Amino acid sequence: MSYTTTVQISFLDEAPDFETVRAALVRAVTENQYHEDVLDDLSTLWAAGECTFNLFAMDIVGLMSEAAKASPDTQFSVRGWGEAPRDIWLRDYEGGAEVYSLGPPDDAV
Repeated sequence: MSYTTTVQISFLDEAPDFETVRAALVRAVTENQYHEDVLDDLSTLWAAGECTFNLFAMDIVGLMSEAAKASPDTQFSVRGWGEAPRDIWLRDYEGGAEVYSLGPPDDAV
């Protein structure tokens, strides 16, 4: 699995204000001891729809799950890909929970 991961997010409706999920993401970033730049990357992802992270795919999935819980009325999809050709994944969130999951494969590297 790749450490450098490009992520895209798309919202079914208009994206809610990042402040809606910020507190939950600050808590998750702090608890997981991620670098503070990760919060800036999450803000960029939310606003621009795409960002590259220096995190593993499942770390990002965990952060997106926290965002979904913090904004249960928001439906969104997140997809990512790392440096390895098979390091691809997708998650759909609805009602504050993950409703669809694909990848990354265990042998993505």
